Amino acid sequence: MRRLSPVKPLAIGLTLLFLLLCGGVFLQRNTGEELWQVTISRKEQAQPGADVQEKEMWPVSLLPEERINLNTAPVKDLARLPQIGEKRAADIAAWREEHGPFLVPEDLMKVSGIGEGIFAQIEEYITVKDVE
Repeated sequence: MRRLSPVKPLAIGLTLLFLLLCGGVFLQRNTGEELWQVTISRKEQAQPGADVQEKEMWPVSLLPEERINLNTAPVKDLARLPQIGEKRAADIAAWREEHGPFLVPEDLMKVSGIGEGIFAQIEEYITVKDVE
C-alpha cells in the first residue's frame, strides 16, 4: 500500500477548510443578515417627563440666508427666530389662525408682545411670501 506524502494531507485539509469557509460566507450572504452592522446615534439628555417619541432632530438656530415664512412655518420654526421663544411662536401661530395670513412682514407687530424692537431684530429672517 502506498503512503501519502506529508504534504498531501495538509493540502487536502486546507482545501476542505477553504471550501467550508466559502460555503459559510455564501450561506451568510443569502440569509440576508449582515456580517457587520454599524449603528450611529446621538445621545440626548432626557428631560423629566419628555416623551421619547416626540424628540426629533430639529435645528435650534437659523441657517445662513434662511428665511422663515410667517404664514406657513410651524411653531418649532418660528421659535428659532431671535427673541422669539415657544410662547411668542405659539402666539404668532394663534394670531395667524384667528386673523388669516400676514400680508406684509410688518403685520407681525400686531401680535401681542412683538414691538418695533423685536421686529427690527428678526426682520431680515422673516418673509410672508413663498421662497423659491
